[in-house]
Amino acid sequence: MRLNGDVAGTKKAAIDILQLCFENRAWKTLNDQIVVLSKRRGQLKQVNVIIML
Repeated sequence: MRLNGDVAGTKKAAIDILQLCFENRAWKTLNDQIVVLSKRRGQLKQVNVIIML
């Protein structure tokens, strides 16, 4: 998936990743994914806002 311009798809992917970690109580993986997703260069700002909510 290309991140540049696909706001809806990128948001869905980020939310799905974080939700799977949360539902499985994989707290370390959840924290790791938050860090990875928030540090991506070229990541859309709208997606970073969703990640932090």
